[in-house]
Amino acid sequence: MLLVLFGQWVTASLSSKDQALAPVSPSKAAARRVFEYSTVHLQVPEGFIPEGSQPLKSSRWSFPGITKEALLGFFSKCDLTEDQRKFLDQPYNWEISDKKIVINVPHSIMLGL
Repeated sequence: MLLVLFGQWVTASLSSKDQALAPVSPSKAAARRVFEYSTVHLQVPEGFIPEGSQPLKSSRWSFPGITKEALLGFFSKCDLTEDQRKFLDQPYNWEISDKKIVINVPHSIMLGL
């Protein structure tokens, strides 16, 4: 019995939302709909927000399978400011291994990109 009453309530609530709107003159004819909305409050997990007491970590850019010369050529083709280019073009800011080159890029450089 309860299931039947619930089904009737759902049917009635859906049919009441499909009411026709008042006619509009042809000059003002446009698609109109009745919108219903509700507020949703979202919380950001604490792990995504750094504490104010800790400085932000620099980003690590990894370039696997690239040579030093190819990476310098790539940076020369990018639209970078003088400070960005000066930092990225210096191999002493890089961690070079046989398989990849990793650059720890500070946030001062990242924010300007």
